[in-house]
Amino acid sequence: MRFSGNRRIPRPGRPGRSGRVAACLIFLPLSASGLWAQDGPGQHVHFADPPVPLEGFATRTSAAPVIDGVMDDEAWNGVPVMTDFIQREPFDGQPASERTEVRMVFDDDAIYVGVWAWDGDADAIIGEERLRTAASYLDEGNVYFNVGQYELAIERYTRALGETPGLPSALYNRATAHTRLGQYDEALADYDATIALTPADADALNNRGMLRLYRAEPEAALADFEGALALTPADATVIVNRGLAQLETAAHGEALASFTEAARLAPGDASAH
Repeated sequence: MRFSGNRRIPRPGRPGRSGRVAACLIFLPLSASGLWAQDGPGQHVHFADPPVPLEGFATRTSAAPVIDGVMDDEAWNGVPVMTDFIQREPFDGQPASERTEVRMVFDDDAIYVGVWAWDGDADAIIGEERLRTAASYLDEGNVYFNVGQYELAIERYTRALGETPGLPSALYNRATAHTRLGQYDEALADYDATIALTPADADALNNRGMLRLYRAEPEAALADFEGALALTPADATVIVNRGLAQLETAAHGEALASFTEAARLAPGDASAH
């Protein structure tokens, strides 16, 4: 049994306007779970062609930079520069309106991210302003999800919902994080809320169906899988899941037909055989 796997998080780091020499240094302790793992919940916005993530590389340094906001340390010399960022606001996905340069170095203890940001109207910068939005909390939650910090991801998704109650993306992603922790009751409640807000969400229907199957509610699970397939009829994953629910309801002939159809649609999918 498996959940739908077609949701992916865009990697973080999509600044909009970049600022003139508003230099910034970020310290990221290393974690055994790794950094920026690919799989995780999506932003719950269905782009036909999502932007290609920007990839960057960190350079090993023998001397950690000083974390003081002034990037004149020797550690930054000769480090590859990341540019060509795209906007998050106000025009999501468009080229950045101002120049930004990012460099990354690492040692045995941490990854250091240095940001050089330019702004054509530097006098208008409000240095103490710190705007937190549902989108920023959602992004942070996705980063924590990607590195396996599901409790922190849930906390950030909850903050996003505090800023924008009923935000389907935060509900869906929090449900997925609850599922990873085995908190099925909480996950089911969030999927219920997601589907109430976006009833045409096939992924949420499929995932709720799997939770119901785990909870020995095969009839309810079957209804969710049928609902998902009404939206995405050729989804082999959901067809397999429907077959599992049909087995649990002793509808063996229908289950065989589901598995046969899934194997036809996805011959390489071992779960269909």
